[in-house]
Amino acid sequence: MAPVAFVLPPAPPSGRDAWLSRTTRTPSPLLRRRVANNLAATATGPGASRQVASAAAAAGGGCGGPIGGSDATALSSRVAVRVAAEADAGLAAGLGGLGGPARSAALAVLVAVTAGIGFTGGSKVSREAGVGAAAVLGVSTAFGASRVVSKSSKAAAREVVARLATGNVVDAGIAATYGVDTGDFRQMLRRVYELYLVEMVSASPADASGGVVTNQQMTELVRLKAALGLTGAEVGEAHYEAGREFYRANVVWLDGSDEDGKLERDSAQAKLDKLLFLSARVLADGETDEATTYELGRIAKFFGISEADVAARVERISKPLFGHVVSRAIVDGSLQRSDLAAAQAALGVSDASARALGLQAYTSRVHALVTEKGKINASDVESLARLRTLLALGDSEGETVLIESAQPVFRAEVEGAVKGVTDGTLSVSSAVGRMAVRQSDLALPADVCRSALTATVRTSAVALVKTASKYLRVQNVGGTVDQVKALLAYADSVLPLLKAARETFGGPAASEGAAWSSAATLRVYMGNLAAAVGRQEPRSLYRLFLSDCLADIKIDEEESESLARLRAILSISDAEAVDAYKSAAGPVYRKATLAAVEKNDLSDASRLAKDQLKTDLNLPKETWKPMDVEVYEAKLRSLMSGGRVLQEGEAASLAQLRIYFGLSDEDVATVTRSAVAPVYLQSVEEAMGPTGVMLPEYEAGLRRLRERLGLTEADAVAIFAKVVKSRMRVYVEKALLAFEKRKNVRGGGEERDIGDDPFIKRAGATLGIDAGGLTVELSALVNFYKRNNLAKTVEIDMPLPGKGGGKPTTERKSVTTYPVNLRGDFDPKFINEMYKQYLVQCFSAQTRGEKQRLFAVLDELSGVLGMRTEEVNAIHSEIGSVIYKNYVNQTLARNGPLGLEEKDVEFLANIQQTLAMTDVQCMTLIKEAKLNRISVMLESLFNRPKVLAESVAKLRATAKGLGVDLVRDLKVAKDQRSRLFSVEVDAAIERGAVTTETQDLIPQVKAELAIDDASARVVLLRCIQRRCSSHLVQAAASLRQQRADTAVSELSTALRFGKLLPSEVKTGVISAAEKSELFLLYQAHLISGGALSDDARTSLDLLQTMLGFSDADMANMDA
Repeated sequence: MAPVAFVLPPAPPSGRDAWLSRTTRTPSPLLRRRVANNLAATATGPGASRQVASAAAAAGGGCGGPIGGSDATALSSRVAVRVAAEADAGLAAGLGGLGGPARSAALAVLVAVTAGIGFTGGSKVSREAGVGAAAVLGVSTAFGASRVVSKSSKAAAREVVARLATGNVVDAGIAATYGVDTGDFRQMLRRVYELYLVEMVSASPADASGGVVTNQQMTELVRLKAALGLTGAEVGEAHYEAGREFYRANVVWLDGSDEDGKLERDSAQAKLDKLLFLSARVLADGETDEATTYELGRIAKFFGISEADVAARVERISKPLFGHVVSRAIVDGSLQRSDLAAAQAALGVSDASARALGLQAYTSRVHALVTEKGKINASDVESLARLRTLLALGDSEGETVLIESAQPVFRAEVEGAVKGVTDGTLSVSSAVGRMAVRQSDLALPADVCRSALTATVRTSAVALVKTASKYLRVQNVGGTVDQVKALLAYADSVLPLLKAARETFGGPAASEGAAWSSAATLRVYMGNLAAAVGRQEPRSLYRLFLSDCLADIKIDEEESESLARLRAILSISDAEAVDAYKSAAGPVYRKATLAAVEKNDLSDASRLAKDQLKTDLNLPKETWKPMDVEVYEAKLRSLMSGGRVLQEGEAASLAQLRIYFGLSDEDVATVTRSAVAPVYLQSVEEAMGPTGVMLPEYEAGLRRLRERLGLTEADAVAIFAKVVKSRMRVYVEKALLAFEKRKNVRGGGEERDIGDDPFIKRAGATLGIDAGGLTVELSALVNFYKRNNLAKTVEIDMPLPGKGGGKPTTERKSVTTYPVNLRGDFDPKFINEMYKQYLVQCFSAQTRGEKQRLFAVLDELSGVLGMRTEEVNAIHSEIGSVIYKNYVNQTLARNGPLGLEEKDVEFLANIQQTLAMTDVQCMTLIKEAKLNRISVMLESLFNRPKVLAESVAKLRATAKGLGVDLVRDLKVAKDQRSRLFSVEVDAAIERGAVTTETQDLIPQVKAELAIDDASARVVLLRCIQRRCSSHLVQAAASLRQQRADTAVSELSTALRFGKLLPSEVKTGVISAAEKSELFLLYQAHLISGGALSDDARTSLDLLQTMLGFSDADMANMDA
């Protein structure tokens, strides 16, 4: 009973809710969404997806008609056998000891049911036979059938293939007809798919499907999924269970690592790759990325495989499959770009891999055309353009592939052309023509052709150079020279071809038609040959060839051209060529010139012979001139051996030798300086003697010695400066010793460097600076400099700012320079400290004469020490600032409001002029001192327990005298100024300095303390109220004590203060009745002598106001 092929049955019904409620899988939200999506998808009818269908079509298969072919038929047979075996085992458990006909009938029912889902265990069983068998078995048959699914879903089947019975429809009606539970029926359908997948993956290696995947197999699974009406969740579970079953069957080989069984392990790994690929592609069919990732992740987790490993295993299968699709697309003109895109999506191939496979296929096609036909015709160009469009390749990529494929063919043509030209069997024009024809056939760019020619020529040249290098290493001089000559011969033979090819293939400056020299042409096409053998060996090759050319002590024109070409070929620089001439031709020339000098043969004939030898040897100037200088130096040193001083005759002979060689004084200045400098330096030391002063007669002698020695004036000046510097350093080192000595004795054992802070305040210091003992050494240094006339006066153009109407103008001035100085001989910080200490001692001098003497050399000292202008200005500013501040502070503290007197201004002006301080700087220092003085007075005033009016008046007077504004300059707060105003005004009121008649003091104080009118009124009112309130309270107290006279006296005093600012005085301790009695008492006092005068009435009115009585109060009081 052979199984039949599967066909696609009609669409199954969409009612699957009953199965969903009974599924054994966890009903997560993800699964609920997937089930709902799959039910909606399968409701439209089964069948392979469009992507899978397109992939299969592109690969040469299809999705219509029966599933499978011969391979699928074999798998289906194995599945049918396993289904029958599983059914038999399941029914035996349900039917007990039934045998014979009863057992056969039960199997018939099972076959009928399995036929409904796509299986057949033998011949086709009709619906009627199934119904009759069911009647015999009754309920037991239905129970047994349900257990088949239960049993079969747990069994581990190794080979799975199934085919749906031709013409049968897979739907829920079959389960209802035969009494199969819906949930069991769904599991049965899933189990059929699961067995088919396991058998497809686990086929033996001999089977075409074992470990090998085809597009048709992926299509079969997708169509079977649709034919069975399986949801995505059911398919995911089937793949997971299939993986578990596969693992159980192959666990030995999957986890093993022994050498034995390598074939089995490789087969098991290949089948695992197949399972993962099929799972990845089928699970992705019609599913979301989220669902696919979830299901595939379950399988990977079960096998302990990482996500990256899964992707790699899937790609091992998907890439060859897609490559097969691409290969078919190349030869099948009916396939379009959309077909390839669909196949790529169905197989899950990444864009990068798809592009690489497409480029590989395109490269193979181009390579086949080039190697088989040797040319690219118009139809080929059109075909390749179609392929680039199909494979989404750019024109530049296509050109690159063509170049890479055609280059070897063109290179072979170039090698033949070059060989023909070099061995004389092919003319240059024929060789160029052949290369041009091949370029046209292969459609190659000119630069590619030029590169091929360059590579060919360079390869041959490198081979010759390497051979010469081998001879060189074994010290075979003859063989080395022969190989160099062979290299030159090759260059000569190929050079016409290279020049002609340049016209055909172009090159640098070819468009302008610029002519290349032979050397330039060889450099372009042969490149840097030194890179092939090392940097030193090309130099040795050139040197040996040069020596061979010098064998006859002459280099003719042909040899000179060969040497030029060899320099170009071996990339020998001009400097390297000069060195080679020195080592090869130099000894010949040097030997001849030494012989002439030793014989003292400096005649014109000898000189002409020397010049002719230079011409014969083709020596460049860079070679023979240093040799002439060397010979001259050797002669000079021989005459001055043992420290001898040249005699006049010897000096004349050296001058004649310079003429013989054509050397100027500048040419031999270096060697002369090296040879005679020690002698001249010793002479300068002796001439200066112990005093260090150069006398005029010694200067003349040194001048004559310089001329005799041939020493340039600049070199003589430099040697003299060296001697002078050594003497100058002695003075500075002595100053340093004095400086260090004062460190440890300063201040009675105080261990502090005076250089850190020269502005000391202690006994013996004036103006905040301390005296020291450096003046002797530094003054002697300046004296030494002046006595040797080392300073130079030069004329320079000094710019005149602010003149010339906007145009720069200058004025000619004489400036003293100090060419020999100690800049660079000592640390600049140390030099600056020496100068600072000297300046401090200038101001610390006790007598006017000593100060004048020290200040007289100050400007020269900075020049001798080599100090820069900005360094001197910084020190002057630092010292001057301290002196200015200290002197001004002392003067202001002494003079008070008088400020600086005329003698003080003169003293400060002298300091400013001496230290070259600017007006702005000095004015700033004076301003800061004045502000500091007032700030100190303010701080002292407020720090006292009580602010005194006298101190406030002194502060005002001093600030006014110094021109300091308390608000603008010192930013004194308003409340502080109000307090000062209150203290001084209150005291003035108390002592009677402020009355109704004399109030000039108030506006003055108010203005100088910057108090506004409103604030001044508040302060005055507060002062007057305080005093008036006090006297009114005292008057009320006297009234209570019945001391009328005292009360009247207190009221009179209160009225005196109240006149200044009439207002009601609120005391809070005097009752209204007491106020009335006080008013009546004072009124009675005023009228005791008779009628009220105008002044008395005014006093009463003021008292009424101060007591706060209204007119109504006064009327009641009169009543």
